[in-house]
Amino acid sequence: MNTEDLRALEKEIERFLEIVKNLDKISISNQVNLSKEAKEVNSTNISHHYQSVVKEIKKRTEHLAQELITIKSMEWKQINIALFGETNAGKSTLIEAITHGSGKSIGDGRKDFTKNIIYYQLSSEITLMDVPGIEGNEKEIIKELRKALKLAHIILYVYPDTKEPERETLKKIKMLLRKNAEVYSVLNVRGIFPPEVLNKKMEKSLFIKQRTDKQLQKLLGDTYKGSFLVHALFGFFSRAESIPFNLKEKYKTAIRLYSSREKLLEYSKLEDILFFIENLPKNREIYELKILWGNFRKILTIQEEILAKILHFKKRYDQNIENVNLKLNQVIEKFKREKVGLKNNIKKVINTKLEVLEVELKQKV
Repeated sequence: MNTEDLRALEKEIERFLEIVKNLDKISISNQVNLSKEAKEVNSTNISHHYQSVVKEIKKRTEHLAQELITIKSMEWKQINIALFGETNAGKSTLIEAITHGSGKSIGDGRKDFTKNIIYYQLSSEITLMDVPGIEGNEKEIIKELRKALKLAHIILYVYPDTKEPERETLKKIKMLLRKNAEVYSVLNVRGIFPPEVLNKKMEKSLFIKQRTDKQLQKLLGDTYKGSFLVHALFGFFSRAESIPFNLKEKYKTAIRLYSSREKLLEYSKLEDILFFIENLPKNREIYELKILWGNFRKILTIQEEILAKILHFKKRYDQNIENVNLKLNQVIEKFKREKVGLKNNIKKVINTKLEVLEVELKQKV
């Protein structure tokens, strides 16, 4: 996307933000289909109610509108891949495996080991991001999570083979990932076992992966694109620049069981993910479309949420207006009936008086 296109897009977003900002300046007489009587009898009450509804709309939509401002920080030249999941699921290990790392960022099992986004420049076209664990509730961690997911075009949701994502985790996934372009899941098999035991463990993990695929497809719809099965630690051992002291014993055991790094790489199934990442920039057209669609989807989703909020309140407000008009019509009908009754009574009184006058006149004549 060139500078002119980006500026045009920013202007469109600025116009949209201006509409939300100036909601309370919209004239009630132009927007609300009130009868003449309603405007005369209840204009003050309706205006007050209208302003309170607008205030509530603005309050609910303001934070959504602010998200659109992130357009200026979105990446339009390269793909950002965020690794997302619970602490100790293997996110950092997987990144260390992909980047030929030294293992320094691999967690020690404590909660929220990764507190901030860690960026890895894989190439001039691809950045990997290790983000905090999704179970962290601290404001700063949630803020970092949202920041990373706003920037990401592709998200790899990493989860362990010990269990399928729990209900609360799935709720968080839906809440955090619904605005992003593409989501893939990565089931990470953990533990050091002989080849025959690992094969059985991998087969068993396939059932967990299939069930999780169905859950995520249902939650995320066409945002969810597929899944991988890996042994991230074996992948790291097979490609590590160096092995940290706390992992040396595990590394020695793994080499003893599998005899070489090449075998560890084969059993890790890491090459499936490497192939996926390495081929992202090769087809330039698809590569650019992924970036564009990822960014536009975020923008459009936020706008849709704002409009949905406004329409929700409009529906409530229209119902209130309808109720007011109904009550006013009932009052008007009552006035009309009383008017007819009064008219009849007046006519009756006048006729009676006329009859008396006629009698009296005849007597005098």
